[in-house]
Amino acid sequence: MNNCTFSGRLTRDPEQKTVKDHTLVKFGLAVPGRNKSTDFFDFEAWDKTAELIAQFFFKGDFLEVVAEAREDKWTTEEGNKRSRVVFRVNQMHFSNAPKGNKEKESKTEEQVAEQPLEEAVPF
Repeated sequence: MNNCTFSGRLTRDPEQKTVKDHTLVKFGLAVPGRNKSTDFFDFEAWDKTAELIAQFFFKGDFLEVVAEAREDKWTTEEGNKRSRVVFRVNQMHFSNAPKGNKEKESKTEEQVAEQPLEEAVPF
């Protein structure tokens, strides 16, 4: 089964667009790792899940998702083959109270990664 669970902070505001009558949202998460390291992953969500993420979550907010790993493949104009892993969100959880205020203070990617998770995790 191809399911991964991630908990982290959004590295940018979700980017929403419509693709063939479906809502697509792309966003990044800064996920704390071992030894005080931080990993950065790209995610996409579709339809109702995408609409909820776009409405309630913004850069710096804490979000927990269950996603499946997908490989994007393409060929550049020069004929070089490229690929990358993108995680497609299957479920999302409101781990702490979402803030529906787009006028929040803007944070750099480094500031997002440095925020302690202990403040967001209720246990």
